[in-house]
Amino acid sequence: MTKEQIEKLGLTFTEGMTDDDVVKALSKKHADFESEKANLKGLNDKYSSQIADYKKKEADKLTEAEKQAVQFKEMQEKIKQLETEKSVSVKKTQYIKMGYSDELAEKVAKGELEGQDVSAFHQEFLKAHDEALKKELMKKNPTPTGGGEPNKTFTKEGFAKGEYSYEQLCDLQAKNPALFDEITK
Repeated sequence: MTKEQIEKLGLTFTEGMTDDDVVKALSKKHADFESEKANLKGLNDKYSSQIADYKKKEADKLTEAEKQAVQFKEMQEKIKQLETEKSVSVKKTQYIKMGYSDELAEKVAKGELEGQDVSAFHQEFLKAHDEALKKELMKKNPTPTGGGEPNKTFTKEGFAKGEYSYEQLCDLQAKNPALFDEITK
């Protein structure tokens, strides 16, 4: 090994060091490290134990009234948390009934309870709702046959009264000659 390699290992180089000397020095260094590690672990365990003892002694010093006050405060915090969860759940259910997605309903409910501006969430819902409604209406709405009124019902009475334009009658004759013949006879 070179002098630089030995010094990188944290050992002091001496002239004429053999590989066995390096291994012995490293073994001693490793033993020292393990000893220090065990010592630090012992100190950590000792201090952790002392902290636990201190906390226990402090808890024992509390009077019964103080203990009850601490328990009461903890119960109040738990009740507040449960009330908040209930309020979120109730509002979320209301929004789901209106058609909001589960995720969006929860965002709106939590935002309202925290006093945030939730108008962006409402806009998101309205946009999605409008798009879905348009798609639904387009599915139900028949495609116009081209020109004129798309769902015009042609009758003999309407023909006799002159309700149809020349263009409508021409279109009817081209697309449905049987009906054209029936109303014009």
